[in-house]
Amino acid sequence: MVQTSYSDRMPIAHVGQISDTSPHNIDGATAATADVRVGVPVIYTAGDNDTKSVREIATGETFKPGSKVGVSVFSHYANYKGAYQKGEPVNVMRSGRIMVRTLMTTAPAIDAALGFNFDDDKGPVAAVGGAVTVPGWSFTGVHGTGPDGDYLVEIEVVIPQFAAAAGA
Repeated sequence: MVQTSYSDRMPIAHVGQISDTSPHNIDGATAATADVRVGVPVIYTAGDNDTKSVREIATGETFKPGSKVGVSVFSHYANYKGAYQKGEPVNVMRSGRIMVRTLMTTAPAIDAALGFNFDDDKGPVAAVGGAVTVPGWSFTGVHGTGPDGDYLVEIEVVIPQFAAAAGA
C-alpha cells in the first residue's frame, strides 16, 4: 500500500537520539571514566597517556576556561543497557540538536534558559534555569514522551566559550 499522508511532526524519539539532520559535530574518540548514561551532559577529562575521556557533569559543576562539554549520544552498538560502561568509547555531540530527559511536563519556551538539575534515578535532566548551565545551549521547543514514559526535550548544543572570571 502506498503512503498517502504524513504527520506534521516527526514522532518523539528516545533519549540521546540525534534529532535532525542539521549540521552537527560528534566526537567518537573518547572513553568513559565511569558509567555514562545516554543523553546526558558530559565534561571531558584528561585520560591516561594523553587520551580523551568523559564523565557525566556533577551537581554544582563549574566550568573553567577551556572546558570541553557535550551530550552523550545514543549508539545502537553500545547502549543496550542505556549507558556506556566504564572504559567504553563514548559518542559525544559537541554541537547540534539532541533529545534529553526532563522532568518538565510541558514544553519550555523556545530559547528559554536551559540548565540541568539532578535526579537520583535519571542523572542530569534538562530544566528551565537549572542548577548547572552551559552557555549557549538552548531549548528548541520540542517536547514529548519517549518510549519508556520519560519526558524528552530537544536541545540545541553549541561549543561553548567559557570565559575567565573578571579580574582573573
